[in-house]
Amino acid sequence: MGWYALIIIPIIVFIILFKTLRFKPKGLPEMRKRHEINEQRVIESLSKMLQFKTVSHLDSSLMDDQIFKQFRTFLKERYPLINSQATYSEHERGVLFQIKGQSDEYPTVFMSHYDVVPENGKWKEDPFSGRIDDKTVGPVKIKWT
Repeated sequence: MGWYALIIIPIIVFIILFKTLRFKPKGLPEMRKRHEINEQRVIESLSKMLQFKTVSHLDSSLMDDQIFKQFRTFLKERYPLINSQATYSEHERGVLFQIKGQSDEYPTVFMSHYDVVPENGKWKEDPFSGRIDDKTVGPVKIKWT
């Protein structure tokens, strides 16, 4: 190493430290709120969705296809805005709402399911009651000790 390394190495270290301290990550674009959320409607919607007995079984002959169809119809009727903005498709017992954004730069996927396993165990009330109280929506299962 020559005398020039004694000059270049501190300069490089200084540049790295300087750029590190000035670095600000680029965040995702800020979401614009387009409408107010009606909390009561959200709670009522969840309650109504819980009342559909969309029970899945390994043996598909035990499933009530009509209930699954009624649930999908409920989604379409309860959420007309998403249906007007999205491309809707059904996949066996699943549904997909695809909304095109302004670009493909930040794709987002929200996933969920609406089928449930058969109700086994002891329940204080009907697991499909959709009951609403101060703290919960739906029934509370007895805790096993």
